[in-house]
Amino acid sequence: MEVLKIKKLHPNAHVPTRAHDTDAGMDLYALPVEYTDKEKEACKTIVDRNVTYAKFLDLFGGTGIFGGTLLSEKQKTAIDAAGSLTDSELTDSKWDDFFKSKIVIMPHETKMIPTGIAIAVPTGYMGCVYARSGLASKNGLAPANCVGIVDSDYRGEVKVALHNYSNKNQIIDVGERIAQLIIQPISLCAPVEVDELDETERGDNGFGSSGAK
Repeated sequence: MEVLKIKKLHPNAHVPTRAHDTDAGMDLYALPVEYTDKEKEACKTIVDRNVTYAKFLDLFGGTGIFGGTLLSEKQKTAIDAAGSLTDSELTDSKWDDFFKSKIVIMPHETKMIPTGIAIAVPTGYMGCVYARSGLASKNGLAPANCVGIVDSDYRGEVKVALHNYSNKNQIIDVGERIAQLIIQPISLCAPVEVDELDETERGDNGFGSSGAK
């Protein structure tokens, strides 16, 4: 059995895990991202325009413009209570806490999310970063490059270019599973230039040549 060596680059990083022993994919976990001042202001503008600060902190990504889940009675009560908040309570420190614990991905935006780990893929294999089926089908969040590739000689941090394919703002919690890593064998065949290729029945018939049914 091949061994995948994993090095933590951040103390809060999670080692990739399988939900079940026989699963092909190992889950990758999100670490905090660095926001630009422009990105922070964009988030604050959304809150000022649409929801109370407390609702934003508790429910961003789950209701209203941020998702499609209906509010529970407990959540409705929390939102009603939040209506008494004053502007003085919307402090910078609370925003700082939010940006350290949440990752905001605007519609049709790609966010490079760190995982805090580096890996040594065995020679003759590659690491493939695939979407998590639930995150992709329910929230429209999937790798921007469809499948990320980690070569066997790469020793840098594994990052996930997560794209929001939906028309809604999406939020990821730091520590949430954002993608899955699959180690697959590859052929290290040597490319050789030739004058001619061997003939086949199909020849150069390409897209659509085999019909629709």
